[in-house]
Amino acid sequence: MIAVSAGGAPGHADRSSLKGGRFVLGLTGKSATGKNAAADFFAGRGWVHFDTDRMAHAVLRRKAAEAAAVFGPAILTDSGEVDRRRLGAIVFSDAEKMKTLESLLYPEIEAEITRTVTSSPDGSRFLINGANLTGSPELCRLCDAVLIVRAPFLLRLLRAMRRDRSSLRKILKRFRYQRFFSVQDFFAKADIYTVSNITTKARFEKKLDRLLKRDFEDGRLSE
Repeated sequence: MIAVSAGGAPGHADRSSLKGGRFVLGLTGKSATGKNAAADFFAGRGWVHFDTDRMAHAVLRRKAAEAAAVFGPAILTDSGEVDRRRLGAIVFSDAEKMKTLESLLYPEIEAEITRTVTSSPDGSRFLINGANLTGSPELCRLCDAVLIVRAPFLLRLLRAMRRDRSSLRKILKRFRYQRFFSVQDFFAKADIYTVSNITTKARFEKKLDRLLKRDFEDGRLSE
């Protein structure tokens, strides 16, 4: 099933003028819904893929000392790198600390993505992939449309346990942090598409292919 919610609030024209004829699709959803599978699908069809989680890890490596100054030296390993599990234990239980971490990492991510999008040729297509995409108003403003991947809680839990090989307690803690996820967080009111991922990868990709051909032909929203 694919659901669509139209945007159209003030600001949509501003996004278009910022990017020229380029098209930006935001990809988000809760943990273990299948965002990476969706990202691989679009990347395989020529879309430029920004993985904001990986970008955040790279920025965090460069800003390890700054992160330790904010969250304490206990987040560092003996080699001086940030232990993401230790840091996660702090920020996933405190929304304000998560916002603090985002304020440390996201300016560089936003600048890199905006620079790449605005300097690329007209007609270029971009995918911004991130579970916490709504934490960045600047990235939301870039998006012409947003694709939200959904899956039932128990299926997500099973996938996360298989994928992460982590304890149930840690997985549930991460899930609880994301429980307030809402499309209304996209203040720019981009067009919202919702796709369910509840069966096989092949069927999921078939849904994405249908969406791509129907709504994103030539990298622009179909009229």
